[in-house]
Amino acid sequence: MRLEHWPELLDAYVASVARTPFAWGSHDCCTLAADWVLACTGVDPMAPLRGTYRTSTGAQRILFSNGGIEAMAGAALGGVIATAFAQRGDVVLAARSLGPTLGVCIGVDAIFPGIDGAERLLIMRCTRAWRVS
Repeated sequence: MRLEHWPELLDAYVASVARTPFAWGSHDCCTLAADWVLACTGVDPMAPLRGTYRTSTGAQRILFSNGGIEAMAGAALGGVIATAFAQRGDVVLAARSLGPTLGVCIGVDAIFPGIDGAERLLIMRCTRAWRVS
């Protein structure tokens, strides 16, 4: 369940990752989404995987052994919702240059980890969404 003051937490989270460069295992798409869920609910959906990879190859091994990024997000967050119904604070998925990538809805946009910090993409370009409740 989201903490009562989650909107303020979302604003602070977006500001905190705005200039954080991409890094496998510490600031990639899975950690970006999981860190947000942890901040707004107190529950870490990525707890068993933290610190277990630091490279693209390590991330791919974990994704492959768990059925892919959609399956992992679904297992951690529940059923998929229509992207049109994604609200601020929900986790989303979009096709990006590295493949399917998790992000966080911040309104009409979603944020995703980028080389030099958070990158925005219109929510309508996302392909999946999960409610963070």
